[in-house]
Amino acid sequence: MKYKECRNIVVKELKAARKKFECKLAADIKGNPKLLFRYVRSKTKSKERVGPLKDLAGNILDDDSSMCKTLNTYFASVITKEKTDNIPEVKQVFHGGSSRLLSLIDITPDDVFKQISRIKDGKAPGDDSINSAFLKHIASEISEPLSIIYNKSVT
Repeated sequence: MKYKECRNIVVKELKAARKKFECKLAADIKGNPKLLFRYVRSKTKSKERVGPLKDLAGNILDDDSSMCKTLNTYFASVITKEKTDNIPEVKQVFHGGSSRLLSLIDITPDDVFKQISRIKDGKAPGDDSINSAFLKHIASEISEPLSIIYNKSVT
């Protein structure tokens, strides 16, 4: 058997195994939502963590709590306070009625579900490496939390 033929067989088997795994994961998410977050986290490209850090005394810090305090102290020291005596006045640009305000948008879980369902199969995964078939498979589980996030971002 030639190398390309072997490679193609292995690639097909890997794709089938991944699809089977993602289908099982999608079925198990209702019982354990943390599975989704673990899977998404495993697909992220950046796995870097902060630290260890050196404090002002030269001590090396490697535990989360002390590193957090050190970073908080540093960032608090470099933040500048903005002068409030010369803030420009906000000019009204929108002259429509209150029925046309953007804050009245309500994104329902059904809206999110419909949008996810419209994703074309076989579409290449984005930066998060989550493929479209998997998203469509878990659409009913993630549409409500996503609608909450979207609605909070509009208000």
